Amino acid sequence: MLVVKKGKNLTPQEIREVNEAKAREWQIPPMSRHQIAVSTFFHLRNQAGELLSLVQLLNIPPFEFNKEIFRLTGLGGMISNIKGKGFGRELIQGVIKYLDEKDLTTIGFCDDEVAEFYRESGLPIISGLTKKFVYYDKDGQRKVNDKELNVMYKEGSDQFISKILKIDPKEVILSRTPDW
Repeated sequence: MLVVKKGKNLTPQEIREVNEAKAREWQIPPMSRHQIAVSTFFHLRNQAGELLSLVQLLNIPPFEFNKEIFRLTGLGGMISNIKGKGFGRELIQGVIKYLDEKDLTTIGFCDDEVAEFYRESGLPIISGLTKKFVYYDKDGQRKVNDKELNVMYKEGSDQFISKILKIDPKEVILSRTPDW
């Protein structure tokens, strides 16, 4: 069963499950209340209610690109507790359906080892685009992913990705760090 919830509506148990899965998968600290609140979570659960797979959509504050304002979501934190059973693919396909219904553009970053999984699940993949997404912190310091990753995306009617590819800018300045 696919469950979609705004972060602010997660139960303490669901928050614990998300944080435990992220700690197990990537050895990262628990998410802050703010990180949780600005996200939408997708959980795939079995009939007993056990968490099989999860992913989050992070709201990215509006930003300007080529004299247009864009609102994106960041796709990240994809974890399947049981791998190789199709749960991740089912979850991503549910996310794609949600994005279509809401007409949202989303981007995420992935390394080569999982790029084919996302492509087969229905998300286009572009290589060589990651370092174009930059962020300037509150001190004016330029931040960019130091590792070249693939960009997975789902394009909404704003045609954001198509516009980037057409113009091929040196950089796209996001309103928050591209660390999802």
